[in-house]
Amino acid sequence: MSVYRQQPDPIFDAFWADLVNPGTKRIMTKSTIFTFAAALFVAGCQSQDSPPSPNAQSHMAANMQSHMDRYQYQCWEGGPHILIPNAVASAWAGQKSGVGALDPNTDYGRACQVQGPFGFIEVAGHKALVFADPPLAAWDPTSTTSSQHFFFLSGWDTLDTDGLLDRAKAQAQMKLTDILWSVPSDGVRMIYAGDDPAGSTVGRIDIPTLAGEYRLSTGEYNVAGDGHVIVLRFDRSGKQSPSKWSQQLQQSRHNPSD
Repeated sequence: MSVYRQQPDPIFDAFWADLVNPGTKRIMTKSTIFTFAAALFVAGCQSQDSPPSPNAQSHMAANMQSHMDRYQYQCWEGGPHILIPNAVASAWAGQKSGVGALDPNTDYGRACQVQGPFGFIEVAGHKALVFADPPLAAWDPTSTTSSQHFFFLSGWDTLDTDGLLDRAKAQAQMKLTDILWSVPSDGVRMIYAGDDPAGSTVGRIDIPTLAGEYRLSTGEYNVAGDGHVIVLRFDRSGKQSPSKWSQQLQQSRHNPSD
């Protein structure tokens, strides 16, 4: 996250200190994501000697909230975030304490070893996808059960992140790779890599997918004055699912309760 810190920002520091207050379990709700993302936006773009007022920053967060409805976002301390098949999610240990957080023998430590912007690590004999260090990660809910779009937001110069992802999805030149991802059963989830499998602290995004083998295509959108986004699309081999999963979509929100 330091990539966005051009100079000390008392508002950001106070917000962050409150957010990670030891002993307090905080859910990364949608409104918190708006505020946090707006703080990152301010820290990244500000060049003035004095930070904006709390009212100005609250206004930015409210402005951002109105432009974060079409995609689902995951945001926590810059990540890493992980896409893990539901079939092996219970094997993920996350990070239970601050002691030895980067120990490569721990799950969180292994996720931190991934060299960006993304990579795979083994979980219970299967693969999980790690977004190495994104200020924001996102998923496209208009995906089908057999074709999924994910986004790694490296930076943005607009509060309209939905619009930014629309442009990234439309304009990024996608290239088919030889990377295959095997999903052993229906469903994957996106969580902060330091969290438990249920996303009890930060929340999670439940993503309906079909079991099977997926091939990865990647693209990049990098436009000065707009933003920098890595686009990942996973397409399932075999017959395409004929319809969107609109009923399941209603349940695929940040849900820490299960």
